[in-house]
Amino acid sequence: MPNARRECRGLRGPKAGLSLPQRTHDSDRAKKLEEVRSTDAAPLDGPAPEPGRMDALYEFSDDSCYVSIDARQLPLLVAIWRGTPSLPVMEQYFAKHRAIIEALDAKGERCILLTRTEKAGRPPAEVRRFITTRTDELRGLLSRVIASSSMVVTNPLVRGAMTAMSWVDPDLRVPMHASVAEGYAWARQALAMHGLPTPQELGAAQPA
Repeated sequence: MPNARRECRGLRGPKAGLSLPQRTHDSDRAKKLEEVRSTDAAPLDGPAPEPGRMDALYEFSDDSCYVSIDARQLPLLVAIWRGTPSLPVMEQYFAKHRAIIEALDAKGERCILLTRTEKAGRPPAEVRRFITTRTDELRGLLSRVIASSSMVVTNPLVRGAMTAMSWVDPDLRVPMHASVAEGYAWARQALAMHGLPTPQELGAAQPA
């Protein structure tokens, strides 16, 4: 099982990047990894956040996938999945996801969650089981803090996997958007519907 790598960057700092292993003997594999590690993060200019900070971009990766959770535009929380999700990376992602949600809960705040999977592959069975199990464990916390959530899904295999998981856990049944633009349009409406402030530049750090 590959060793997952975690990065945490602050509100501003050098452009977020990933250091994934390159295999010169397999050009196709190297090309695929280069596509996976490309990131939508905005240019950053400052130090990593101090402990307890939430307004940051958190990134996790290994040689098969890249996952990030962006809390810089709270109350809009944006997650991005690229490549084929691996269990080690998803464990790190959900640990940070839980920490952010718990911090919001402690402050009595709520948020909207938009998950972008337009460049993700179908999660393997062990990852699907992990997602449903972790969601069940966090059900009470998630229901208090996440006012609404949805996903950008363009891959039919990912859509099928999410539909299958929602049969097991109806709480995973969320709106699915065919494009990033639709996802951010939904986020704007959801923020307004729940009386939450709209970030000044909604989605600016995450180009379509």
